[in-house]
Amino acid sequence: MHSKDLYPTIVVTDRDNTLMNVVDTVFPGATALLCEYHIERNVRAKCKTNFKVKDLKGKDGREIKTNSMVKKIMRAWKDIVDSDTEEAYVYNCNWFKEICEKWPKFGEYVESTILGPMKEKIVKFWVNKVMHMGNTTTNRAEFTHNWLKKYLTGSMGDLSTNWQQLQDMLESHHT
Repeated sequence: MHSKDLYPTIVVTDRDNTLMNVVDTVFPGATALLCEYHIERNVRAKCKTNFKVKDLKGKDGREIKTNSMVKKIMRAWKDIVDSDTEEAYVYNCNWFKEICEKWPKFGEYVESTILGPMKEKIVKFWVNKVMHMGNTTTNRAEFTHNWLKKYLTGSMGDLSTNWQQLQDMLESHHT
């Protein structure tokens, strides 16, 4: 009954190294993608901690607020992730680097930890080469897991009790 034909061909994970290694070992033929949502949160968090926009003036001479700069950076990041050609990816990366040139530590972080080793797992140009049916985040699994935890009374329940609680959850979801 154990058939490799039933193994998933796509697995979406957050950037947990242990989980990524297990996926490579257990499902060697599967393509591993990274959760867009988790990667974006990581980039946004690094962006906020690295950006101290003081004495930065716009073209009109007015002071630029940190929040507006973070929004601009995140729009540029989204453009990178949404690149549908390699040329668009290169263009968007160059634009991102240009925006971030005043914060080289942040730019180097994004380049060395995300884009360099993992661009094929998050950028649409590479991601869309495999059939993923639009699943590029782990949100559905996380939502279902949290929902299940609400129905289970604890981690020490017996099989019969947990089975009934799982059945109650599924019936509630179905109705």
